[in-house]
Formats: sequence, structure tokens, C-alpha cells
Amino acid sequence: ISGIEAVLQVMEPLISHFNTWVHTNNQASTTPSPKSKTKKKKPLNVGVKLDILRNLAPYINDPATALQFIEQLLIMLSAVKKSETVCKVVQIVQYLTEKIDDNVALTKIVNLILPFYGKLELREEFLEFSKLMEVIRSKNNADLERLCTICIKLTSYDKKRFEEPDFEARMTQFMEIRDGIRKQEKLSVLEITALAYICCNNLRIEKDSALKANSL
Repeated sequence: ISGIEAVLQVMEPLISHFNTWVHTNNQASTTPSPKSKTKKKKPLNVGVKLDILRNLAPYINDPATALQFIEQLLIMLSAVKKSETVCKVVQIVQYLTEKIDDNVALTKIVNLILPFYGKLELREEFLEFSKLMEVIRSKNNADLERLCTICIKLTSYDKKRFEEPDFEARMTQFMEIRDGIRKQEKLSVLEITALAYICCNNLRIEKDSALKANSL
């Protein structure tokens, strides 16, 4: 019997264990300080458990369980500082999102994802979020398809120049949005929210004047 086959035989208690672990970490990350009544987030040290969960995630097939994990993991993500850990969490969410087809659940996931576009700074983080948006776009939800494309294109990076934004893809997307507005095409609330987070973040982190100007 292979290692993964042995693990699959005890998936239920493993899922329960990791669900409890993530929930406990989330509670610990917002434990009130003894000297203050306000909750203060503590940086998480999640160790190798995320590696194990990343290997288990493709075998979590129940959509309700997958959604529950996604919600807890995205709460955890807000307290994570290391870029490597951010990427691991998002990779797990990618696997779990593949198990979900319900449009209400997918919209809920998008609502949880969008605020991170106002915080991301590093190329590898943006790329993992783009892969997650690709998964959501593949679900053929007409209400989310353009939103996913906007997020992917406006945070894309040049494949040949390692740390350079993909200026062509980003500028083309900006022009498409402006052309649509001129034609009186309506943007959804989620699309406007995504643009607000991405553009404000561009003003904060981007050095290129053209990208900044288009973000205004």
C-alpha cells in the first residue's frame, strides 16, 4: 500500500485535525493583548503543517468541507507575514476551490480574496493569486469571469523579465475598461471593488509612472 493510499484511509480524522488546527491558529492570531482590550494580530508560525495540508488538499472532495477550509485559511492569511507561507496558503486554496462549483460559494470566496489585492507586494504572491483567479474563471460563472480577467491582467508580470510587470497586458486591460465605460457598460460591485484595491495598491508599490497614472 502506498503512502497516499494509507493517508486516504484516515482522511476523515486528518481533515478534522487540520480544521481544528487552522481554527485554533486563527483564534491565537487575534488573542487580546493583556495590556489592551483591542485584538492584536500575531504573526503565525505554521511550520510544516501547511506542507502536509497542501498535499492533502487535492483529496478533500466534499465542497462544503473545502469551503469551510477556504474561509478559515483566508482568515489565517491575513496574519501571515512570510511570502513563502502566503504562497503555500494560496496554493491550498487553489486545490480546494477546484472542488467548488456552486456560484454562491464562488462569489463568497471572491469576496474574501479581493482585500488581499490591496496588500500584496511581491511577484510570487501576485502570481499565486492569479492562478487562484484562473481556477475561479474556469468555472464558467458569467458574473465572475470578467472580474477574474481584470485581476489577472492588472497584476500580471512579464514572463521574460523576472521582476517587471507585464506592461502590455496591464495597459491593454486598462484601455478595455475605459472603452467599456465610454460605451456605458456597467461594472459590477465586485469589479469596482477589485479595481479600487488594485489601483490603490499600484499607487503604493509601483514605480512606473504610466501604471500609476492609469491607476488614478
